[in-house]
Amino acid sequence: ANFVGAPRPAAAPTLRPSRGAGSSSPAAAAAGRRLPSTARQAEDFSSFKVADLKEKCKAQGISVTTSMKKADLVRELEAAFARDAPKEGDEEDLKKLTVGQLQERCDSLGLSSAGKKADLVARIEEAAEGDGASDEVEEEEEEEEKEEEPSPAKSAKAKKGGKAAAAVPAAFEVDETVEGYFEKEEQWYEAKVLKYLGGGKYNAVWVDDRGKGDEAQTLGPGFIRKRLADVDRAGPFLAGEAVEGYLEEGQQWHPGIIQENHQDGSFRVIWDEDATEHTLVAKDMKKIAPRMELFDLGPGLRMKATINSIRDFGAFVDVGAVREGLLHMSNIKQTTRPMNAPAFDVGERVTAYFDDDMRWHPGTIDSMNGDGRFNIRWDEGGDDAEVFACEVKGIKLQDERRLPFKVGDRVDVWVAKVEERAGRFSVSMFEGGRRGPTKPRDYSAFESMDPTVSVTGIIRRVLDMGFVVEIQAPTGARETGFVHLSQIRDHRVENVAEYGRVGDEVDVRVVTVDVKGQKMSLSMRPIY
Repeated sequence: ANFVGAPRPAAAPTLRPSRGAGSSSPAAAAAGRRLPSTARQAEDFSSFKVADLKEKCKAQGISVTTSMKKADLVRELEAAFARDAPKEGDEEDLKKLTVGQLQERCDSLGLSSAGKKADLVARIEEAAEGDGASDEVEEEEEEEEKEEEPSPAKSAKAKKGGKAAAAVPAAFEVDETVEGYFEKEEQWYEAKVLKYLGGGKYNAVWVDDRGKGDEAQTLGPGFIRKRLADVDRAGPFLAGEAVEGYLEEGQQWHPGIIQENHQDGSFRVIWDEDATEHTLVAKDMKKIAPRMELFDLGPGLRMKATINSIRDFGAFVDVGAVREGLLHMSNIKQTTRPMNAPAFDVGERVTAYFDDDMRWHPGTIDSMNGDGRFNIRWDEGGDDAEVFACEVKGIKLQDERRLPFKVGDRVDVWVAKVEERAGRFSVSMFEGGRRGPTKPRDYSAFESMDPTVSVTGIIRRVLDMGFVVEIQAPTGARETGFVHLSQIRDHRVENVAEYGRVGDEVDVRVVTVDVKGQKMSLSMRPIY
């Protein structure tokens, strides 16, 4: 979700979708499916949260006021269910119920609430036919559970000896101006904190009480947050701040509010969509705040950026501005692989050659085989795909550049250049936004190497005109040299990529060394 611009004077941007909107919740994403409705049977109303009780009242056509407390809501719902319940000996006329009431009934019975009114009626009637046969079994199970329950004295003793739950520290101070969620209008409005009640709940009054009542309100977890305008985007994460959290299971960002800093690098977050909680680390969170205009940016400003997409020339990143920024390839810190590193890493995306059909297929490095080959899991078969052992020469990276990040990662960047008129800006991974002077490359250790003796090198880049190969001098110094396509084979080479891939080991000879020009020419052609 994009939250562009400053909040409106009266109401802050709404980040919480209305319950039952049909969007996939974080808990559902983690489970790989949508959550069932939270509705329960009438006798469980006392265990519901106030927000859920209000929703159920609305579904039953019960008028809800801001002055109603939890006990009032429970009383109204129980009375409504008692009215709707059929009298003993009478047959209930389900067709007289509204669609909302039928859906509530389906939810309470654990049935699907999807479909038209006739579908709901038929579903409830079918379930009712099977209820009689199961009543006796349920009664027997309840009796057995009662027999197994420990005595009150034993329970009290166990409770006394147990470890007390840690108190939740206050995230907001008394008299602090915050934002509270007003359910009736499904909007966030400014409120002033009066008192911390414990358990993440606060007494607060609306700053602008028009239409909302001037009485103190109880704002619980998920219904109170720091003002978006006060959030320090570059500062540490604080309890009470609205954030987006990344769930690997669903590979999606979800809005929520930090409830507690565990002081171990992790945070307890409550999701906006379904009020469930999750523990996240800083790298999987980004703050929600009004988006910055380009004139708010300046060269050298340090920011956290989310990698949105990767292109041949670099990456587009989100720093919380009204536009994406460009992280050009020249401003990306490249990773350096040691000489003894394997050609590929587990998890890398590759394309591998399959001998049976003599074609290249996409896949992922599953593991190293131990004999110099790599096990590839093909994309075509999904999770059940077979693993195929392939030699290095039959594998190539899908992206020949090894970048220090992937899409979705959070990285530190500095603003490099802002062009307000053009409506664009660029960032850099180098401190201050400018790449410092590069260290001179010293090729002196390679001057004395015998041009008739081959050494083992590793292909670092594949270009149209040849290979960039890294070799090691007798002194231990490492540098790269260039193998022109005319020096790859004795015969004419039309396609350089057919003779080597990034990570391949090749035998090369040092042909010429230009220490002043900081370059070195290599050859793969043997001497006869």
